[in-house]
Amino acid sequence: MRRSRLSFPNSYNHVMNKGLKGEIIFQNSDLKKKFLELINKNKNRYGIKVIAYCIMQNHFHLIVKNEKGNLSEFMKKIEGDFGLYYRKYIGGKGYVFITRFKSTLIQEDVYLKTAIVYVLLNPVRAEYTKYIDEYPWSSYNEYFSNSNERITDNNFVESIFGNISQLNKYADNFQNTKLQIKHTKFGDILSEEQYIKITEDLSNRRKYCGTLTLRRLKDKKKENVGKIIRKFEREYHISIKNLTGKDDKSREIRANLLCVLREQTFLTYLEIQRIKPFKKLKISSLANIYARLKVR
Repeated sequence: MRRSRLSFPNSYNHVMNKGLKGEIIFQNSDLKKKFLELINKNKNRYGIKVIAYCIMQNHFHLIVKNEKGNLSEFMKKIEGDFGLYYRKYIGGKGYVFITRFKSTLIQEDVYLKTAIVYVLLNPVRAEYTKYIDEYPWSSYNEYFSNSNERITDNNFVESIFGNISQLNKYADNFQNTKLQIKHTKFGDILSEEQYIKITEDLSNRRKYCGTLTLRRLKDKKKENVGKIIRKFEREYHISIKNLTGKDDKSREIRANLLCVLREQTFLTYLEIQRIKPFKKLKISSLANIYARLKVR
């Protein structure tokens, strides 16, 4: 029985696949370029934002934001078109990839940073190169550069790490040879336990409420966020519209609100950033505030 792949509109996913029987399917620059061209050509059509990528010899890694819920269609298109190109280029018959693509759902924040760096370090772990910036077939050199030839949403990645020094520092301190994936009945997830419960709840609603449209799910989500914020305002006797001060008390209340939104809603940091008290904070700052509060 095939394991489920958990994905939904605006989810972040780590996607990978490898050549059939370990075949080296990206054996030269032409084949690597073609695969990246197919990604770039189709990403907007299917509502996919590419966050990171790395093309190795017999497999690839992608981290994407699945904005329109079309990840399966997107991967079917690029793997299918690449398979046709590969067979014309190399010859032979049959499948090119070993199976349907593998996908892991990623929680935004530190888990997303971890997944990005893990993907970028693939050629270093495989000893293709000693330094992360020397490998030409990853997205590393698209970040913090003046290049106009980009596949990735580099602005988003740059907002997470802040600057190239922080990205390099995170990579230098990265010790994991494997991501700590949690296997659930709904699919593979890289996240904290609370996030798993939320995604499982979402999956149950999708499974048992087939007539519930995406629009209604979004409206319900907004309704719940509104209720949670109003309850928070009553408990602290404040209006979050006025929660913009730089004093210690305001910062503490903002941090508590952030924690409530992270743990009681399905909002991403990008969505939280649009709420007035957090508009001037970077996504990386929100993640750090939440992490410090959790430690305390």
